[in-house]
Amino acid sequence: MAAVAIVIGAIVLSFTPVLQVRSVEATGTSHIESSDIIRLSQVGQGTPLIAIDGEAIRSRLAQNPWVASVDVRWGFDGVLHIDVTERVPYALVVMGSQNIAWYLAEDGVWLEPSDVKPSAEVSMFTAALDRARSEGLLLVVDVPATVNPQAGSETTDPTIEGVLAYQTGFTPEFAEQVAYYRAASEPALTCVLVSGVEISLGAPREIDAKETVIEALLAEFPNQLTYINVRVPSRPTYRKLNSDSVAPGSGVYGTIDEGAEAPPEGEGTADDAEGYSDEGYSDGEYVDDGSYDEGLDEGSYDGYGDESEYY
Repeated sequence: MAAVAIVIGAIVLSFTPVLQVRSVEATGTSHIESSDIIRLSQVGQGTPLIAIDGEAIRSRLAQNPWVASVDVRWGFDGVLHIDVTERVPYALVVMGSQNIAWYLAEDGVWLEPSDVKPSAEVSMFTAALDRARSEGLLLVVDVPATVNPQAGSETTDPTIEGVLAYQTGFTPEFAEQVAYYRAASEPALTCVLVSGVEISLGAPREIDAKETVIEALLAEFPNQLTYINVRVPSRPTYRKLNSDSVAPGSGVYGTIDEGAEAPPEGEGTADDAEGYSDEGYSDGEYVDDGSYDEGLDEGSYDGYGDESEYY
């Protein structure tokens, strides 16, 4: 009888004003209005507090790709509080041959397309690079046609997963040096540093060892390297300019530090905004066995084409 009385009492109390939802409160985020949060919660005034299902509310809110987590709180004052933690954009991904880019979160969830558009004066790559730089995002270009973003879905493509593996696997100090990635395929993953050095990484294995080799080569040949291949970190190769007189500050963003002296005329230089000049390259400057693929043209690496088109 006592148990029955408790159940009946709970039912009666649930329909009293003090144990019903009087209002739903939510604070909007950068990409989600408070009204949208309340609408997606599907909780209205008069809902019994004992009928509130926090997990169901979280599931409904997760329909919005920007929602990373949800905290639901309520008390005897009848106010339901919903706090949303928003996903933060991590990368801007340019789709292969399409003039469209998507925002990607660090957990691999596609967020939404960006409004980056090319113009007659500005290429898609340049527009995306400028946007990524201004928003502090990683830029990923040349992704294969197999990448088909859907808002709210997790990426399953090995190339995108490989980029995330490298960028989160590198030390923060080295990751900050990466300007963008080329992700045509997992075996062909390549990054370009802010300094303009192109690095052929290959599949995301032995990341620590690869970074160690890259850092050692950059330290040994400051402002001289144009290309490093660490697909096999135990047998790295590189290419460098003949001259030691390379203007500091040149790189992927096409800037040169004020006051930098230009190299002597005819020496190999890093051309402002147009990538490294072919002039002054030292043929065969690949380490370990001193050899390289004889079929490669100057300024072309593993079929990527003239590197200057990306600078």
